[in-house]
Amino acid sequence: LVIANSPTMGRFETYAGDGSSGLYLWGTQLEVGSSPTSYIPTTSAAASRSADLASLAGAGFTSWFNAGEGTVVVDGDSAGALAGHYPWCLSDNINSQSSAMLAAQFRVSSNQIRVWQSTSGGSLDDFITPSGANKYGRLSVAYGAGLKVSASALGGAVVTMASNMQTSLFNGLVIGNAAGFAGAVNGHISRLTYYPKRLPNA
Repeated sequence: LVIANSPTMGRFETYAGDGSSGLYLWGTQLEVGSSPTSYIPTTSAAASRSADLASLAGAGFTSWFNAGEGTVVVDGDSAGALAGHYPWCLSDNINSQSSAMLAAQFRVSSNQIRVWQSTSGGSLDDFITPSGANKYGRLSVAYGAGLKVSASALGGAVVTMASNMQTSLFNGLVIGNAAGFAGAVNGHISRLTYYPKRLPNA
C-alpha cells in the first residue's frame, strides 16, 4: 500500500502489511488524471466540484494592494504534468493573458521554481532555481525601488530582474492559476502571504 498526496514528487509513505492486521482509511479518493485534486465528498455516485481557483479584482483588490512596493511569499508544490503551474498571479486582467503580469511558477517539466514576468506585452523569464533543483518549497517575490522585481527560492540568493515591472497597471490577483493561461497549480498551497512593503533581502 502506498499512502500519498504527491507520489510523483517522492513524498509518500508505504506499508507492506503483515497478512493479519487491518487498516482503516477515511477520505480516500481514486481519480483518473495525472495529478491529485482536493477531497470531493461522495456517497453512492460520482461527483465533481468547481476548480480550486480564487481571484480578486477591482476595488476589492486595489483597496489593499500597494503598487509602489510589496512582497509575496508562497509555500507550496505541484505534481501536475504540464510545464508550468502557477500558485499566484498579479495582472492587469485576471481573465486573459495580460500585458502586465507577475506570477510565481512551479515548473514541473524541469523541476524548477521560477518567476514569470510580462511587461507591455513582452515576456521576461527569470529562472530562480537550476533545472532539476526542486519543484516545491518557498518562493519570495518583492518589488520596490525602481519597481525592479527580486526573488528568492528555497531560501537561496536573491535574483533581481533587469527590467522594471509596471505594477501600477495591476488590478487583480489570481490564486491557483495565472491570468488566461492553462496553468492550474495542480498541487498544494500551504501558505500565501502578501506584505504591502518591500521586505529586505535578508
